Amino acid sequence: MKYILNYKKWIEATKSSEFIKNRFYLFGLILQKGIAYLTIPLILWQFGVHVYTNYVLLYAATQLLALLIGLGIPSALIVYWYDVDDKSAYLTTILSLLVCFQTLVLLGVFALLHYSWGGFKLSLLLPNEINQHLVIIAVYAIFYNFNNITIGLLRAQGQSKGYFYGVLLSSLTFMGFLLCAKQLNSSVIFLTSLFIFSLFLQSAYFICVSHTKPVFRLLPECQRFSKAILKYTGPIVLLTGLSLSTSTFDKWLVKGHFQDVIFKQYVLNFQFAYILNALSVVIGMYNLPIFCQLVKNDDVCKIKKNFIANYILVIVGSLLVGGGMSTYAHLTGVGLSIGFWVLCVSFIFVSLYTVNVAYFEALKSSKRLLAISMASLVIFWLLFTISIYINEITLVYYCYLFYGLCLFLLTAKFIYPHICLERQCDEN
Repeated sequence: MKYILNYKKWIEATKSSEFIKNRFYLFGLILQKGIAYLTIPLILWQFGVHVYTNYVLLYAATQLLALLIGLGIPSALIVYWYDVDDKSAYLTTILSLLVCFQTLVLLGVFALLHYSWGGFKLSLLLPNEINQHLVIIAVYAIFYNFNNITIGLLRAQGQSKGYFYGVLLSSLTFMGFLLCAKQLNSSVIFLTSLFIFSLFLQSAYFICVSHTKPVFRLLPECQRFSKAILKYTGPIVLLTGLSLSTSTFDKWLVKGHFQDVIFKQYVLNFQFAYILNALSVVIGMYNLPIFCQLVKNDDVCKIKKNFIANYILVIVGSLLVGGGMSTYAHLTGVGLSIGFWVLCVSFIFVSLYTVNVAYFEALKSSKRLLAISMASLVIFWLLFTISIYINEITLVYYCYLFYGLCLFLLTAKFIYPHICLERQCDEN
């Protein structure tokens, strides 16, 4: 506690943090997330609120499908990166696993959805917006996973500048097409295609600038590594899927149980507040490789300083981003309600939780993370169900606040002993 109250050490830890050294991740995320969110008024003007809200639903479905067909394989690339010597063969092994599972699972999903069970098809359970665009959602999911692999490749090699330039290239291309949208097309398929092409361009650039390229050989111990990877990603798939459920099914439920005007306001509040997660994404991009190395070296003092520096960055950065987005929405005529600020606070807790997650993943403690996530989700969906039942949209916003708070506090409970070893660090 004494260390935490010593502001000079806080400032010192922040200045020497890997965040400053990897600032190009920040610049890249500002571009990638900033373009996506700052162009919301332009997208609304070019495509209309109806098309944009439908795209948000398609993107939510894409994230879930990408997780299902990818089996969490993209997230495993960094975790085992430091355990192998032949990086190129390891990359090829990861890509081979991803292609095989994406193909098999995607075929299985389409077969299940369109198979007639005594005249009943599972696809009938999906919203109409999803059923009408299943093919483009599948294509989006494939490119989404491949993009995550290439981003992980640059993260593992510490190529933050390469990440920035790739995002800059894809962002400028996206903006160019977006400005011509009305002359070309104004459908949800065209808008989704713009995002897909942006991912493709970005991924291609990342592969070109990467120090490690795929080769036509697998790791000698390919079978052993594949089993280890799938054993690790199993809980991660469930963990990510449960987390995504809070930002996917919630929109479908709000759309189905509240008036259309309330749903549109909910989507705008959520989208403008969700940009706060961009900071946690930046921190996560370099934190996982850093924590993996620190845990391997058992460097408790640096682990402690890394936690403190990133907690400061999350809190200060989130407040600045939240205030900036509120001002931007006001200047562009996008009306936000009090729900926006509730969501901002909840995403601050989620971002703090993300810092903790990097440490758990470095320890390969995915089962404990899964247990914490499930406990938090029980609280979230219990409150969400009540809010739907009593038809109270304000309570929906507070569901996120309690969810984020639970995630952070439950993970911090296990991490607290590691960041409070003051005497050992001070002696060193």
